Formats: sequence, C-alpha cells, structure tokens
Amino acid sequence: MAAIPRRAELREFVAGCFASDGEVKVEVVNSRVENGHGVSEWLWRAVDKEQFKTGKPFTIRGISIFEVREGKISRNRDYYDVATQMREVGALPK
Repeated sequence: MAAIPRRAELREFVAGCFASDGEVKVEVVNSRVENGHGVSEWLWRAVDKEQFKTGKPFTIRGISIFEVREGKISRNRDYYDVATQMREVGALPK
C-alpha cells in the first residue's frame, strides 16, 4: 500500500501543477457533495509553459471525484483529456 502524502508534499505537488502552466485560471462549472462523496466539473485555462513549451493558450475540461471525511477531502481522483490540450497547443494534429 502506498504511503499517504503529508500536507507539505501535497502543497508541493499542487504548486508544481500551477507552476508548469502560465496564467492559470480554474473555473468550477458544477459541484456536488452528498453523504461523504463529491464530484466537481471544472475548466483549467492556462498557457502552455513547461509541458510542451509552446507558449500557447489551452483549455481542459475535467472532473474530480472525491471523498470527504470530517469536513476535509480524504481522497481525490482527477480525470481530464490531455490530447485536447495537445491539439490546442499544436503538439498533436487537429
């Protein structure tokens, strides 16, 4: 079983996600939490800075599925299509 990340490790991971893109804007489109389970649909708008190094803007639509315990997110899974980002920045043909 994998070790549970500590808060500092999670902060570092999230900071790295935001640092790899420029001008990041996250918009929550829809969100719901019920009986300790939640889902959130979101848009990640940014400029490709590190991943493909194109400097071009892109938008990714994604969804997060999470569990909540004692008022805090205890588990989270994100799903999104990187191929969409690659097409928008020119790393894949349209």
